[in-house]
Order: sequence, then structure tokens, then C-alpha cells
Amino acid sequence: MTDEHPGILEQSPARADLPAFARWSMLPILLGTASLVALAGPTPAPAPADPAQATPGAKASPDPDDPALAGRFAGRVVGPDGRPVAGARIYVVRDVPDARDPGLVRARTDADGRFAFDAPDMTFLDLDGLASPRQCVVIATAEGFAPDWTTTRGRTRTAFRSHSDPARGAEIKLRLAKDDVPIHGTLIDPRGDPVAGARVGLRSLMIPREHNLDAHILREANGSIFNTTDYLRSEHRPAILPGAATEATTDAEGRFILRGLGRDRIAQLEVSGPRTVDTDLLVMTRDIPDIATTRDAAGKPTRILHGAGFTLKLEDGVTVTGIVRDRDTRRPIPGMWVGPGGDAVAGMRTGSYPFSTDANGRFTITGVAPSLGMREYTAVPRPGTPYLMATASAEPNAEVVIECERGIPFHLNLTDEQGHHVEAEVSYRDVQPNPHMTGLRFHDCTTPISRARRRADGSYEGFALPGPGAVMVELKGRTDYRPAHVEPKAFFAPGRTNWTRQERISTYGTHDTLDSSGCWFDQHNYAAIVLVNPPEDSGPLELKATVYRDRPRQVSLVDPDGRPVVGARSIGLTYMIWDDEPVLRASTFPWRGQNPDRVRRVLFFHEARRLVGSIVARGDSDAPIVVTMRPWATLTGRLVAPDGKPLPALEPMMGPQPPAVLSMGDDSLVVDTDPTRGVYAICTVEPDGRFRVDRIVPGLRYSAEVYRGAGQFAGLAFENAILKPGEVRDLGDVRTKPPVNVIGK
Repeated sequence: MTDEHPGILEQSPARADLPAFARWSMLPILLGTASLVALAGPTPAPAPADPAQATPGAKASPDPDDPALAGRFAGRVVGPDGRPVAGARIYVVRDVPDARDPGLVRARTDADGRFAFDAPDMTFLDLDGLASPRQCVVIATAEGFAPDWTTTRGRTRTAFRSHSDPARGAEIKLRLAKDDVPIHGTLIDPRGDPVAGARVGLRSLMIPREHNLDAHILREANGSIFNTTDYLRSEHRPAILPGAATEATTDAEGRFILRGLGRDRIAQLEVSGPRTVDTDLLVMTRDIPDIATTRDAAGKPTRILHGAGFTLKLEDGVTVTGIVRDRDTRRPIPGMWVGPGGDAVAGMRTGSYPFSTDANGRFTITGVAPSLGMREYTAVPRPGTPYLMATASAEPNAEVVIECERGIPFHLNLTDEQGHHVEAEVSYRDVQPNPHMTGLRFHDCTTPISRARRRADGSYEGFALPGPGAVMVELKGRTDYRPAHVEPKAFFAPGRTNWTRQERISTYGTHDTLDSSGCWFDQHNYAAIVLVNPPEDSGPLELKATVYRDRPRQVSLVDPDGRPVVGARSIGLTYMIWDDEPVLRASTFPWRGQNPDRVRRVLFFHEARRLVGSIVARGDSDAPIVVTMRPWATLTGRLVAPDGKPLPALEPMMGPQPPAVLSMGDDSLVVDTDPTRGVYAICTVEPDGRFRVDRIVPGLRYSAEVYRGAGQFAGLAFENAILKPGEVRDLGDVRTKPPVNVIGK
């Protein structure tokens, strides 16, 4: 996930954070916000450099968090020999899945191969109201060379980073490759005849580690079928690479050529011919014979790296024809996307729809492998088409008949506060539990059930399913509208109060989330949500929704003497507690993205000064908020067994586990709105049972439950503890109870 961290300032594509199977394994996290904070914890801000320790004459490194440098890009471009490349063209694009175009040239390198430029469009307003960098891809190319690229570090929605993520403030270094070895392959059929008119597409371009193709081949040859190949860089959106050919068509001799990829690289190609099986392959940009890098037990190659001038014999494909029709009326359905198995659903996500039904509901699919035998084919609705996705099975060469169930049409009148129509992306998703979802094959939470079509009058039409669901409105790229707010439990189960702890989180959703097809979706990513629950025999739904302009509130952080506090961190300014909330570079900032019907709880803390403060507020006022941060309090103690002896070890389920976890406050996705209660404290539990709870806000009530293993309740550690500023209180030995499985309780 490389999307920038919009916090509560921007809306971004819905994120399916945890699938259904992960909920149970993460129950200790779901049962306690403090548990998550204790395990992960915020990344501390780097300490300011001490001027007294600076080397005389040394040039100070720029602060990567300086808002004035948020859109600054600087680095150096060299050739394959390490020498600088003058006049290289530099591009920058956002590192998002749908990036398609490198855009304009941002700069050219000087005689030393260096470049520097500002790109304010690659920044966004962060939680503190100041500019922060987006995560981007910087690309360089020059005459006679193929492009190189690298990802720059920016604000993302997660605190978790891998070894492959770029370092903060690292200089951009790009090394171009000679563009003198194009891929020039030939495609033939099983009889040796050329395959003319085949499409050859570039799916990915990879650079071997250390730019060393020989070492890469050796690693591949010594690997096994279980190895995962890693590269120095991989680009799965090759359209952003200037000069790189991304598609070609074979001529009458079955030949094609792809230029601009660079010597000693590896390209992943996809080949689709009019009568041949669609085929993926890996090709080196080096003119050498094909290399079988891995083999099975019988010595048969299982992975081949083709040379740049390869000849590939394609398998004869099967052409499948069929019809998509209404399940009840048997009338043909035009304009449905069709593909083998889940390919049509994948096409809905990627925007690639090679096959669709004509005016008579007929379709033709080419390139199907005959060896697959019985296969399923899927029909997916275009936006505004009121039919559900459906599948059908057929043998090769057999007529395919796909029957689709008609959904419940809806008409949405979407306006702003002035009554003007708004351009948006409108979709329908199920809300779980919904029994009518059981028959949908290949569907998962990565795609909505349906996408609506905008009509000429500015309204939208789509379809819904019977049972719990939601029509969801996204304003792509708009940061000036407040997020939606609905209460799914109150809508779908009015009057019910006996929710288990797990149901509080996962059934229908919370006032922050919706549970759809086993994934959680953040309401904050949508400007409006309309909940629906139509019966099976429902007629068309007439719906209305209004989007509202954001009205930020100013928040000021001060210490007990009333002086501004700069450099604090927060939990709760964003709507997910595991978001990476950065250091606040200002003491006063706009608190954006609030809804007057939603309560937000925010904790502010300053690690170096050990100050803490909190607020519980709504977006129902524009009055400024002043948070007085005071010295935080601390609770310590030791968890022991019921008999007072040290806690016994538990049988590990997923590797080593701590002896216990303290859970304090919110059930992760369910905000406690009581302003007298304290949450988001940070807790550590040592293997010997000793614990320390820091960041306690003076004057608030804190309680902690003990959990062992996979969410097994073991009693209370303390209850309604209220501490004074700076107080450190030792509770001594705290006797636990025998662990009890509380899943579903």
C-alpha cells in the first residue's frame, strides 16, 4: 500500500484492513486499543541534532519533516559506468496503483548529473496543517538510455515499513541502462507457422539486484520452485516509464519488437493471439539463449528466462462462445463484461475488459487453454447495468449460458448543501451479515457489488441486493467535504443492545466502519452513505444524499504554563488507531474531517517532555479547542497467578507470546465517548509479569483487563484508577484469574 496518508484531511480509496479469518487471530488487539499501542507503539521522532556535537564545517542535513522541503526532489543520475549523465530528463508521479502517465519533465540534470526541483503538487496538508510529501516515483531517462526509477519516502497510512521501503531523507540515486538490446521475439503456433496479429504487452519491468543479471541468473538456477525472486526494482505500471514500449503487435512473420527497456533487465510479458492460449513469460534484455532456471524432480524446466531474441511456440487456444441472459425472463443482456473464472472480476478492478456481450447478449472469448477442461466463466455488470455478477461452467468448445439475476434498481439524487448536483463515484456494497450474498462466486471485498452510472440530469442509477447494504459516495481527490456518518447497528437492528464484544466490532460495523464481504471499510473515506435493507420483492429504491463542506476546528496545544507545545504526537486525529500519526510540527492546527454526529477521542503526548492531554469532541462546533498538556502519570505492578506465584507459560499458538496483555479502553474500532475515561495509554508487560503503564492523563479514570494467549480473559489488573500529574503509583502484585476463552462473549 503506497497511497499517501490523508489522515482526516483527504479521502482515499477504501481499504479492506482485515479479512474475516484475521479477526479471530487478532482478537487480543481487537479487545484492547492499549494492547496494540503496547505491541507496536509509535515511532519516536528523531532527536534534534546538538549543534555542539556538529563537525566544524560540515553541511547540516536537511530536515525531511521541514514543510518547506515537502515538495523538494534532489538527486543524481549516472550511467551504467557510474559516470554522471548530463541533460537527463526527470519525471515524478504519485506512487498509486492507477498511475498511468509520467507527466511533464520536471528538471534536467546538470554536468555533474545532479538535479533539484520543487513539485508542490506532490504534497498534501498533513494533520498539523503543514505540507508533507506524498510517496512518489521519481524517473530519469536520457537519449540512448532506458529509464531508471525509484520510490521516495512519503507519508503513508501505516506505521509498518519493510526493508525495501525508502529511507527518510535519502538522496535519490538513479542509474540508467543502455538502450541497445530491444526484445525482438517471434511467435509461432504448434505447427511452426508464424502467429500474426498477436498482442504482446509489457506487464512488468524488473532490474536485478546490484544491476547484475549474471548473479540473478545464478540465484535463479540454484533456487527451487518455492523461492521468491526479488529484484532491486520492479515496476508493475510500465506506462509511467518514458520511452519504454509497453505494447506491440506481431507482423505477418510473427515478429515483434519492444524498445526502451534497457540492457540486462527482465521483462514480464503477456501474449494473447487470435487462436492461441494467452501466455505469460519472462524475457531478459540480453541476446543469449533461453535459460531453464528451475526444474522439477523429473528434470523438466518449470521456469524459463527467455533471451531477447527468443522464439516461442504457443499452444492452440480454444474459442468459447456463449450468451448472457436474464435468469427469469431469458432475455439477452447486452454490455456485460465476460471472462474466464475470476478474470472478469480482476478486469473490473484493473479497467481491462477484453470481452463483452453484444446487443444480442452474445460473447466470444479467445485464447482459452483446452487442457483446462471444464471451466467457469463470469459475467460482470457495467456501471448502471442492473444485474448481478454470475458464473456458468462449460466444457471446451461448448456453448456457455450465463444467467444473471436482476438486482433491485436504485436512483440516487446526490446534491450539496446548496442543492447542486455533485460528481462522484457511487457504488453499492453488501453489509454483513447478508444472507443473499452466499451465491455470488468470485466476489470479494476488493470490488463493490455494483457501480452506479451518472445520468444526464446529474443523478445516479445502480442496483442493490435484498438485505443489509449501503450505497456509498466517494468524492475522489476532494479534501473539502466532511466524512459520512451512519450507525449501522441502529439501522439494521434497531433497539438491540445485547451485542457480544466481537459483534460490537464486526456485525454490520461501527459508527466508523462498515463490514462488507468480510472486510472493514472506513466511513471516513466516503462523503455520504445511504444504508438500505430492501426485501426480496422490493421495487426500485428512490434515495437521497447530501454532502457537506468540511468545517475544521482549531486545536492548540499548551503546557501547564500556557506556552505552545510543538513536536507532540497524537492518537485519534485519524480515524484508525493503527494509522501512522506524525509529529505535529505546529502547536496550533486545524482539526479537519469531523462530523457533528460522531464523537472523536484524541490523545496528545510529547515523549521528550513527558506531557499528555486529551480531548473528546464532535464536529458540531467551530469553537477553538485548547488542550493543556500536563506531566503524564504512570502505573506499575506485577501480574501473578491466582496463588501469588509467577504466571505460568502458555502453549504458544503463533510463535512466542508475552505472558499477558493489558487492555485499556476502546474495543479498537468502537470509541468510548465517556469524557471521564482514559484510553490510549501505552503499556509494556515483561516476561516476568511486571508491567508499566505510561502516558496516563491526570484526572481521568483508567481500567485494565488482563488477557493471555489468544484473547483469554484473566481478570482485572486495576479499575477506575485516577492519578495526579507526574504521579508514579506502584500496585504491587496483581493476582490474575485462570484464563477464560471470551471469543463471542
